[in-house]
Amino acid sequence: MVKVSAYLLGEYNHLLARRPGCSPKDIFVIIHEKLPTVSTPTISILLSTYAKILMHSQTPDPELQTRSGQYSANMKHALILRYNKELWSILH
Repeated sequence: MVKVSAYLLGEYNHLLARRPGCSPKDIFVIIHEKLPTVSTPTISILLSTYAKILMHSQTPDPELQTRSGQYSANMKHALILRYNKELWSILH
């Protein structure tokens, strides 16, 4: 349940942030509370969610904004490579 929630909040937090009581910081705090209780694969999703929250927030720190964008791009690239490798092993 945490995996799905974190994924959805990472993808759509910018839509929630428009509502009162759902600031990027509020969303981050809610997700971060779950970190000590989840498995390693779920931690990777939480980390991606953190980066996406930073990307969509109006942070005054351009360094954080840049790094979160780079992290997100790297994660997408890694997932594509992993998917292609798994697909290749299935087909051959």
